[in-house]
Amino acid sequence: MQKILEFFFGKREYADLKAKRYAYGRFTAINGLLCNLLLFGIKILIGIVTASISIISDAFNNLSDCLSSVVSLVVNRIASKPADRSHPFGHGRMEYVGALLVENIILVVGVELLLNSINEILNPHEVKFSWPLFIILTLSILFKLWLVFLNRHLGKAINNLTMLTVAQDALGDILITCITLATLLLSNFNKKIPFDGIGGLIVSLFIIASGLKMLKEIIDVLIGKPNDLEMVKKIAEIIRRQQEIFGVHDILVHEYGNGVYFASAHAEIDQNLTLSQAHDIADKAENDILKEMGIMTIIHLDPLDIKDEYTHECLKKVKTMLNEINSDLSCHDFRVMEGKLSFDVLIPYHTSLSVADVEGQLNQKLAAANLSANVTYDHSYTAQ
Repeated sequence: MQKILEFFFGKREYADLKAKRYAYGRFTAINGLLCNLLLFGIKILIGIVTASISIISDAFNNLSDCLSSVVSLVVNRIASKPADRSHPFGHGRMEYVGALLVENIILVVGVELLLNSINEILNPHEVKFSWPLFIILTLSILFKLWLVFLNRHLGKAINNLTMLTVAQDALGDILITCITLATLLLSNFNKKIPFDGIGGLIVSLFIIASGLKMLKEIIDVLIGKPNDLEMVKKIAEIIRRQQEIFGVHDILVHEYGNGVYFASAHAEIDQNLTLSQAHDIADKAENDILKEMGIMTIIHLDPLDIKDEYTHECLKKVKTMLNEINSDLSCHDFRVMEGKLSFDVLIPYHTSLSVADVEGQLNQKLAAANLSANVTYDHSYTAQ
């Protein structure tokens, strides 16, 4: 893949990730537009000559891909714009809008083809067949393989949702063309069964099913998916490099598209440090994350009395209580203030316990141990 990139882009050094994303996005969009225009022209001619609804359906599917490429081109241009007064976080989330528009185009074409295919089944007509046309359609699959390869690899390289959507659509197009070829061949051997209409129906249903699947993924991103586990681990690792920090929790990462991330985290630190010392430690960790990962981070410091034996003994008891309730439960931000415990309990989403379940059982155990506590219950924001 690196040699292919060097062939098209040379050994260019980009000023930043945004410039790289724009270059890759523009290249794949133009490439997709030209390939799909060519495929549309070829298939629509073959469809008219053979009077095949499945081939015409396949052709218009390529035409919808042309529109998708145009949308990707426009969206990529907007997403590459720098932050401004109206959009201080940049325009990267336009990639999500672009992916949403692409999927809507796909679904509209799929429904239209579905209706035409049903009509063809009810009112079939003879399909003309020739081997040269069959071979041309077979070769068209190579164009789609190229688009799958290009969009998938570049999309993963820059984490571009629109490009990954186009790659998935192109992979579906290959299957669609295979179905079209099969119906064309079957129609040549049996004129009584409306294979052409059946093939068009299968093609349209596949387009709709693929479109709905990708639409769900895009909507999940827009609503808010769990933070990437590896990214969270990397942030925690950089923060823990500061020897004065004893624990890290509640790491939140917000994505604004185009490789733009903002994060926040809680770090446990010795309460006996001065405010200035604690600030310098947090500042160093924030700068390291920005330098290594390009993520602007805000670190909230949780002061702990690490030398107090009573605090350690209470923490040990609470951990034992939580383990008895469910081994997946954990606590953090633990401290003792005026004889009263204060801590957070993390309840993973994959457990069957609700907040009320954990709270009820923990309160009973705390009361039995003559301990009073202020407890905050929360869930993980990271994919498990």
